[in-house]
Amino acid sequence: MSDFFNNPAFGIGVTLVVYVSAQLLYQRTRKIFLNPVAVAVIVLITLLELGHIPYASYRVGGDMILFLLGPAVVALGVPLYEQRSEILKRKLPI
Repeated sequence: MSDFFNNPAFGIGVTLVVYVSAQLLYQRTRKIFLNPVAVAVIVLITLLELGHIPYASYRVGGDMILFLLGPAVVALGVPLYEQRSEILKRKLPI
């Protein structure tokens, strides 16, 4: 069972399932306090604590998601850079 928790797929899978579930919950209720990121963090912490799963085991998969976050930020930055003149024109409303 320990090998299951140390597998990177565990951290990735649990994170994705919890986040998608939290997002569906938010879309159905539209309650601001059910923000998908906040709900996912709370649920993940609760699952790890109740399941007595060490954070280091979960983090093996979480680090893979973190690794992909860098390119995602850059991918979002490129369109912003390309539209910087429009953004500067409308900086007051933004």
